[in-house]
Amino acid sequence: MNFSKNKLKFTGERVIVDNNSKYNLNYIRHMVAYNFAKDFIKGKIVLDDGSGSGYGSYFLAKNGAKKIIGIDISKEAVEYSKNTYKNKNLSFEVMNATNLNFNNNTFDVVCSFQVIEHIKDYDKFLSEIKRVLKLGGIALIVTPNKKTYSLENEKSVNPFHIKEFYLNEFNDILHSHFNDVEIFGVKYKPKLEEIKSSFEKSFYKKISRLFQKIHLSFIKKIIPRKIKNLVSKKYYKNINISDFEITKSDLDNALDFIGVCKKI
Repeated sequence: MNFSKNKLKFTGERVIVDNNSKYNLNYIRHMVAYNFAKDFIKGKIVLDDGSGSGYGSYFLAKNGAKKIIGIDISKEAVEYSKNTYKNKNLSFEVMNATNLNFNNNTFDVVCSFQVIEHIKDYDKFLSEIKRVLKLGGIALIVTPNKKTYSLENEKSVNPFHIKEFYLNEFNDILHSHFNDVEIFGVKYKPKLEEIKSSFEKSFYKKISRLFQKIHLSFIKKIIPRKIKNLVSKKYYKNINISDFEITKSDLDNALDFIGVCKKI
């Protein structure tokens, strides 16, 4: 796929796939969740709720979904997705995740990955997901673990995040909308844990953390993406989704939580 034809502004938060993405740990981490979703979407009508730049919706469209609609509040992101990712069973629409323009009981599966932490009214967000799910349908909700993502700081290290969740909070909010909930955790396997530890000690990472305390957007001006890509390639050139694990053990220290919620 040629990514050079279509451009989408890099905000520092939205993942945009390009020729360097295979070295981007954040992209690989996102794809762990989409790969997990494969077992739930085969032959199903699927909503990708908060589809961003569209790469995940495209992945699910190519891996067994009967039909998939990706929605995002950003018109720019949706136009990019339409122009970049095309498949006969895939479409994209501009839509607010707290006010979905779909009938009740429309989808077999709703995927929403790394979205809920951006939503102020997360109760309405989850209510809308449940409303558009068919009876017996599955919602897959993924969000970072506040304990490991923001190191338990009261304020998130990511200015794009409105509300991050600890395990007990995530469990409670999902159970307030769904009676059948199972939570998994995404973690590094030992090999990647060791590489990540080495990366965290690098000069580049130390400078990044210093600038991050000042202002996230300032980092992008000081450290161009080309430099970031070179550093990422050095550390993560042999990393892929198999270097992560999805587990139910020690969830409190997971990188991300995956909530599997069934409408009954």
